Amino acid sequence: MHTRPEDGRALKEKNVADKNTTNNVAFRLYLQTSSLTTQNHLIDAVHTVCASVYHQVDQFEVVDADTHDHATDNIRVRPALVRVSPKPERYYFGDLTDPERLHAVLSEDR
Repeated sequence: MHTRPEDGRALKEKNVADKNTTNNVAFRLYLQTSSLTTQNHLIDAVHTVCASVYHQVDQFEVVDADTHDHATDNIRVRPALVRVSPKPERYYFGDLTDPERLHAVLSEDR
């Protein structure tokens, strides 16, 4: 599902979760980029890697740093990927554009 925030930027949220499932896998991707094409490419690439490691991603939320209230979280570095569930939360910062590297890092924490 694509959603459009008030500033007109396209964001993507994939939510196919059954909230009653105990093994939900959820990620939150924090972005700050001016290029919509770059943003959408990164979203798709990161989601694909997450799904390949976890086989089913129940929720994948994208947070636009330009419109997000930073007081509600402690994420200061962009881009950042947070595995929200299963607990404990895991944080991944830096270059998320290398799918092989991201796959390896996510696989280590699985």
